[in-house]
Amino acid sequence: MTSRLKAINAYRPQIIKQGELDLKALAALVSKHSTFSEGEIYGIFTDAVAEMVEGLKEGYSVRLDGLLMVTPNMKVGGKVNLRVLADRTVGNTLNTPGLWTSSKVRNWEHIHKDSDGLVAVWDEAHPDDPVTE
Repeated sequence: MTSRLKAINAYRPQIIKQGELDLKALAALVSKHSTFSEGEIYGIFTDAVAEMVEGLKEGYSVRLDGLLMVTPNMKVGGKVNLRVLADRTVGNTLNTPGLWTSSKVRNWEHIHKDSDGLVAVWDEAHPDDPVTE
């Protein structure tokens, strides 16, 4: 007998990660359509990050328009963490129909199935190990 969570995780669609875009990689990409060099752009990016950290240390929220907002948050006991909220526009962009194709999504064939549908897929594929509720 398999748990519902295990069955869902086995068959749910998952974005195939392509790696990370760090500041150096972003600088290289931006420099391709800019009059600034990759090094200049990287320097601007690192200076901007340093200023953002200083702003967070002063209690400011930092908004990267069209992407996210980062806000310092203090927990009980005084420990500080960061609250990160995605900008609505990026969420809408990432949900553009047709964006997520089978080359970008593992288990793409199940992209429109709900939890019950994924459990049914598990039960069909594993008749000797059905999901227990």
